[in-house]
Amino acid sequence: MIEILPYASRTGTRKNLAGLRARGWRLLVSATGVHRTEGFANYAIDNGAWTAHQKKIAFDSRAFIKVVIALGMLADWIAVPDIVAGGRASLNLSLKWLPWVLRHTKRALIPVQDGMVEDDIRDLLGDRVGIFVGGSTPWKLSTMAGWCR
Repeated sequence: MIEILPYASRTGTRKNLAGLRARGWRLLVSATGVHRTEGFANYAIDNGAWTAHQKKIAFDSRAFIKVVIALGMLADWIAVPDIVAGGRASLNLSLKWLPWVLRHTKRALIPVQDGMVEDDIRDLLGDRVGIFVGGSTPWKLSTMAGWCR
């Protein structure tokens, strides 16, 4: 049985936070945002690579390290640093960060990116390592079913 757990990006609006809680949603805390859980018992940490990509700035490893140290141990999962639509280069970056992230959380998710295939990460997956489907929208939509399997 597959369980789907909904996460929403952090918001400071009390009404929205109350609505999320009432409906069983969890919070996604971004390394590039405010490092607060807003009292949610269940939350996850995003590495901030998408924000950096959108703003055309470098990935902020200091902000990522800071949020992981502050909130990582109780997070449901942490998205390991990656390169948006970066394929094999993204996987190589994620693999460099993976041991450090696993020392600071119970579960790490490797973002899969354009050009990656299941065999690239199959042997890495287990109780503490999963996948986060990233990449460009066309690639994500065309490969999502395979990642779900």
